[in-house]
Amino acid sequence: MDALIKPLLVDLILVGVAVEALLLWAWSRRDGRVPPIGALLPNLLSGACLFLALRFTMSGAEAAWVGASLGGALLAHLLDLVLRLRAARLGAGA
Repeated sequence: MDALIKPLLVDLILVGVAVEALLLWAWSRRDGRVPPIGALLPNLLSGACLFLALRFTMSGAEAAWVGASLGGALLAHLLDLVLRLRAARLGAGA
């Protein structure tokens, strides 16, 4: 149970998110059916920022760093929503 509360676990998750982004980038270049990485990146970035906020909290960092991470997550999430809504609107022919 101790391993679940160690900041190192969050570091490993962040590395996993980075590896996921690289694999998706490579896959999108090989296969035209996979969305381009630009369409996936805001979602990945939002999640990474949330994990970063968790990491800062667990390590006792200043509240400004936690707030900045959460702000980054919000901005990435909003960008993801805008891109998805724009794609849906274009797909509907509006």
